[in-house]
Amino acid sequence: MSSTSRLRVAICGAGVGGLTFALALSQYPNIDIDIYESARQLTEVGAGIGIFPRPWKIIKLLGLEADLLKVTETRVVEGPVSAFRYRKSDQREGLEFFTLVTQGSLVLFHRADYQQTLLNHLPKRCRTYCSKRLRSYTQRQSGSIELLFEDGTTSSCDVLVGADGVKSVVRAGILGEKARWAQGEGRWKEAAEILTHVEPVWSGSNAYRALIPVEKLRAIAPNHRVLNTPGVQYLGKHGYIMSYRISGGKLVNFVAFISRHHLENTKFNGPWMSTVEPSAFASFFAHWEPDVQALIACVEKPMQWAIHTIRPMQSFISGRVALLGDAVSELYFLSCPEF
Repeated sequence: MSSTSRLRVAICGAGVGGLTFALALSQYPNIDIDIYESARQLTEVGAGIGIFPRPWKIIKLLGLEADLLKVTETRVVEGPVSAFRYRKSDQREGLEFFTLVTQGSLVLFHRADYQQTLLNHLPKRCRTYCSKRLRSYTQRQSGSIELLFEDGTTSSCDVLVGADGVKSVVRAGILGEKARWAQGEGRWKEAAEILTHVEPVWSGSNAYRALIPVEKLRAIAPNHRVLNTPGVQYLGKHGYIMSYRISGGKLVNFVAFISRHHLENTKFNGPWMSTVEPSAFASFFAHWEPDVQALIACVEKPMQWAIHTIRPMQSFISGRVALLGDAVSELYFLSCPEF
C-alpha cells in the first residue's frame, strides 16, 4: 500500500469493544473505518460497567475522561482506593473477609452512558451502519476482503475485525479457514478439533441482572452497605451477587450468579437472554444474609443471561482478519463482557 492510500478497516459489532477500538483507530487520519452493527439501532441497553486504573489511563489518552466523569459518581484518585468489599454471605449473619484495594479508582458507569460517550467522540469518517448482520467474508488474493451481509448487500475492506460477540460470525469464518487449510494438508484430526471452537458452550452459570433505584433500596434498608461503599460482592457456595451504584449514584447495578458446575460445557435449552420473575433465582439466596434479602426485594423483572463461553483458541487471527472481545472469550465470571 502506498504512503498516500487509505487503509479501510471494517469492524463488525458496535458494542463497547468495537466502538473503543474504532475510536483508537480514528487517531490515525489515513484509516477509514466502517462499523457494522446487526441491531436495528444502537439502543441504550445494558447494566453496569467498571474500569480499573490501568485501562482508565487509556480512556484518558482517548480523550474520554472529561465526558465520562460527568456520568459517574466515582471520585477518581490515583492513590490506594477501596474498590470492592467481599463478604461470605450464604449464612444469616454475613462475614466481611476482604477489601480489594486498587492503586487508583475503579470507575463505575451505566453501560449505556459509556457507549453513548464513545459514539459522541467518533469522528465523521467513522461510519456506522445498523441492520448489517454479517453472513460471511472472503479474503481475496489481491488483499481485499469481501463482506456479504444477511440482507444481500456487500462491501469490502482491507482489514476486518470481529467484535461481534460470543456468537461471532467472524470467528466462524476464521476457524473455517484454518480448518480448510489443515484439511488441505491432510491434517484431518486437527481440522475437526479447530471446528469445535466455532459454537459457544454454556458455562453452567446464569446471571440475573437488574437496575435498582437507589431511593427504593434506601427506603427499605437505609444503612445498606451498597449505599455507603463503592461496591460489594456477596459470595457463597455456587453463587454470588455483585452490586454497586451507577448513573451518578441514582441506580444500583445488581447481578446475581448461580452456577451449576455439572452442566458446564453442555447445551442451554431456551433463550440465552430473557426477562424473568425474581422467583427464578430468589429461592437460591433465601438463607443468605439480610443485605442480600434487601437487594432481592427491590428487584423487578430481572434479565436472565445464560452465560456462554468459547473454548480456548490458539490464534485469534487469519490473514487480515482478527477477533476482539467476547468473540474471542467470554469472561463469564464478570458476566459478559463487562461487569
